[in-house]
Amino acid sequence: MKKLICAVLALCMLTVALVSCGSAPAFEGTVEEILDSIVTKAIELDTEPEFGIASIECTPTVVDAERCESVLGLSEEDFNQYVEAAIESKPNGSWYTHSIVVIKLKDGVDVPAVAEQIVMNTKPNRFGCLKPRSIVGAYAGQYVIFSASSETSTEAVYNAVVALSAVEPNRIDRENDWSSSGGLMGGGLLG
Repeated sequence: MKKLICAVLALCMLTVALVSCGSAPAFEGTVEEILDSIVTKAIELDTEPEFGIASIECTPTVVDAERCESVLGLSEEDFNQYVEAAIESKPNGSWYTHSIVVIKLKDGVDVPAVAEQIVMNTKPNRFGCLKPRSIVGAYAGQYVIFSASSETSTEAVYNAVVALSAVEPNRIDRENDWSSSGGLMGGGLLG
């Protein structure tokens, strides 16, 4: 009986040590499932009732080597080296400048550096002539999540990541360096 109790205590201590060292995954499930959870939680947290996340009909699309430069700001070579899986939720043929992206990076990748590179290099003009008002990202464990949208929507997405992540996420705010004026071309009409 003593051996069993000692084994259980040792296992508990090992579990605590692994969790405190950051070995616990930030999220469970596929990038698609994580995206669904984040969108659901962000809708709940979004403070913009009329043009918020709940009012935008989006379709999840896998981010592949063809789309990696505009969506992730990565070259095809970097994408193949760093990214295990990536998905984007974005409206199709819409006037909304809105996107939520979930990326799982490969083991051994410098997550803070790649997360910073992605958030700073995503193309704000990939919505056509419209541009988002805000780009906010976060990384937790092997995951990078970011949103390009209105200020209230990007804040809701970040808060959803904080609420759902098993480890504390690190926030990355991108300064709005893509619009020197408001309105259609620079301000992100309805977004």
